[in-house]
Amino acid sequence: MNKLAQLPKLAVRTLTAVAAMIVFAGPSYAHTCAQREAQVRAALTDIVALTQPSLSRYCLAHLTLAVVGSIYNPHSACPLEIDEVASDGFLVKKAEGQVKCKYQAGDIISGVLTQDAETNNAMVYLEE
Repeated sequence: MNKLAQLPKLAVRTLTAVAAMIVFAGPSYAHTCAQREAQVRAALTDIVALTQPSLSRYCLAHLTLAVVGSIYNPHSACPLEIDEVASDGFLVKKAEGQVKCKYQAGDIISGVLTQDAETNNAMVYLEE
């Protein structure tokens, strides 16, 4: 058989092999997340100043998306799902040197909710 006639078959086999390697190797290159995130604009349903020494700079808050204009957009690659935030709430920093929370129930908050995905710290924080 002529070597030139074999060239298209060889090219097809090579392309097929390369495509198969890409398809099957894809999952092994899964993205790992240092933190999970979601963009949020929502109303607070309740907020309480924390008194534990390690958390005394924070308030624990819960949100509602029932207010017009609310958004909750989980990050596409490293999502922080709403059900995790809704059940446990999230931490909001107090104003510097303050004992009381800087927000009250009914206030609208806006920012990014973050959670460390590499440690056992399950706390979610509001980054304003």
